[in-house]
Amino acid sequence: RPGQFAWLKIGTSPFVFEEHPFTIASAATQPWRKEFTIRGMGDFSELVSGLKPGRRVFLDGPHGSFTLDGLRSDRFLFIAGGVGVTPMLSMLRTLAARGDHRPVVLIVAGRTADELLHRADAEHLEDSLDLTVLEILEDPPEDWDGVVGRFTVDALHHALPRRRGREHLDVFICGPAPMVAAADGIVSDHGVPSKRIHTELFDVV
Repeated sequence: RPGQFAWLKIGTSPFVFEEHPFTIASAATQPWRKEFTIRGMGDFSELVSGLKPGRRVFLDGPHGSFTLDGLRSDRFLFIAGGVGVTPMLSMLRTLAARGDHRPVVLIVAGRTADELLHRADAEHLEDSLDLTVLEILEDPPEDWDGVVGRFTVDALHHALPRRRGREHLDVFICGPAPMVAAADGIVSDHGVPSKRIHTELFDVV
């Protein structure tokens, strides 16, 4: 299902000791294809980034309940911090592949422009979906014309529908723990029912 993850193992056997979780970024409509968006920020992810075509790896999955499948939402709000955008990529790609045109607002917050991992697909996805993207950077380049700072109440005001529509809005929040906690609190304070707020924490591996 879109938004789920798999455990990735590198070695000669599926029973190797070391394994790490990575979100599947490809569309759930293609179960035979598994694509991952992985930043080389830790020892294991650096190893993954150096893999050559033909190297055998093992996947255990999919796992997780961070998914929009089964939800009767009128619209979605995705709030991602850095690499936390990867489950949202799977959800967006799946919505596009299914021809699902429910409105989606994607808020992506990062420190620098290098952390805006969604940009490789943003143009294509915006053509296929009713998608609005809001980018927020703490340390933007000189030519940046987007929002500067962190995810705030002001950013949320641009993303939320009128109060009556918030009962049928599902919010997905993924990223580092402090960002997820802050965004969860802001969304809750603005009248989104707790049962419609879905969170997942990401960290460096």
